Amino acid sequence: MIGNAIGQSTGTDNPSIVAYGAEGSRWPDNALYLAHNTLINDNHTGKFLNVFSEKIGADVEVWLLNNLMVGIGDLNKPAQGRFDGNRLVARGDLIEFGGVPLRLTNMSPLRGAVRPPGQARGVELMPNAEFSFPVGSRPMRPGSMLAPGAFQ
Repeated sequence: MIGNAIGQSTGTDNPSIVAYGAEGSRWPDNALYLAHNTLINDNHTGKFLNVFSEKIGADVEVWLLNNLMVGIGDLNKPAQGRFDGNRLVARGDLIEFGGVPLRLTNMSPLRGAVRPPGQARGVELMPNAEFSFPVGSRPMRPGSMLAPGAFQ
């Protein structure tokens, strides 16, 4: 999952924004790479990420890199993997588009706070496009002040 903005409302029935392995192992090789996503939780509880290690095995490879988590919630990191550049912010720290907090301000201290995520299994983990409100996408050209989240 690279460069997504995913949110859940206050009335959600599912406490996990991203769940991995809830149905068990589906493939001989299971891995999750979550990089440069903006995860928004408007619920009073919940989890930004829930990895079901008991169903898919504790040795599953999970990388969490440069994600921006907005609101209240848990980030349940598995025992092994690569975890770097993930930041938790309040809703008021972001610029809203259509009532959804998506982008850090230009003056945010988080700009320049992360390093490029690199590659996993030959796949670049830096997004090359970003959502353009209200519909569509536009090419993304990260500057020298790389920030966590889906929007640069």
